[in-house]
Amino acid sequence: MTVGRMRKAVRRVFLVLLLVILLLPIGVYFGVGPSLACNFPSRGPITIGLSTRVAVSNEVERCYLLYAPPGFSPTARVPVLFALHGLAGNPQGFRGMTGWEEIADMESFLVVYPHGSSFPLRWNTSPAFRIEQTDDVQFIVDLLGDLSEIATVDEARVYVTGFSNGAGMADLIACTLADRVAAVGLVEGKGEGDPSGCTPTRPVPVIAFFGTAKSA
Repeated sequence: MTVGRMRKAVRRVFLVLLLVILLLPIGVYFGVGPSLACNFPSRGPITIGLSTRVAVSNEVERCYLLYAPPGFSPTARVPVLFALHGLAGNPQGFRGMTGWEEIADMESFLVVYPHGSSFPLRWNTSPAFRIEQTDDVQFIVDLLGDLSEIATVDEARVYVTGFSNGAGMADLIACTLADRVAAVGLVEGKGEGDPSGCTPTRPVPVIAFFGTAKSA
């Protein structure tokens, strides 16, 4: 390689690194990439408000954000809502989009924002989003188990909602964990596989939103 070509290659690498450094704060702000709070998880009893926690799934610690409304008691039976971010999103960015916490304050339920995996962050819902050795359905099961150790979960009122790839994950959960979830909500996404492969043990109520048009 000539000196001129080497200098050009060095400049390209420098520009790429500079772009990454400049975009990193923007990515964190808009909810792209891993949540920084996952580096400092809370352990022990649930605290009122937002906390960052981890659950062990397939021998790996997985991160999630947990919101507990005012008046939460670990001994009182409480509903749970899982809110799943989309492709390349993260829990912190997704919670800012949803407004679930205001509703949780009024209706007294826990909101769980699980953290996807791999790069870009996503849910292992189909071959298009394949993540080797990652079982996200089991992750949700393990999250429920983790929550049951620190709260009195109302097993009859466990709900799942998601956006885009997160909606595909919610759809997959409805198919595979019909005995564990009361209903699911899908926004701009659905299951990626053959619908005939969805064989829930019971009919699961679903509400789905596609597009932006308002009803009359």
